[in-house]
Amino acid sequence: MERSQATNLGYGGSRGGAKSGGARRVLLKRRYKYPRTDAVIIRRTYPELLDNHINAMWRDFPHLEAR
Repeated sequence: MERSQATNLGYGGSRGGAKSGGARRVLLKRRYKYPRTDAVIIRRTYPELLDNHINAMWRDFPHLEAR
């Protein structure tokens, strides 16, 4: 991830292609590597953000929900 020549992360493709999950994992890895930095995941509406990212994050990493 840090030394990749790639300029896009999981661009395009069908539903279920792990693009969102990959983006969440990259976000978490960078937050741990660079403490006290911010990250943002943006969706069109809050219900989309909740369904696609927030609930999925708590499901995959339940220990983070308390934070």
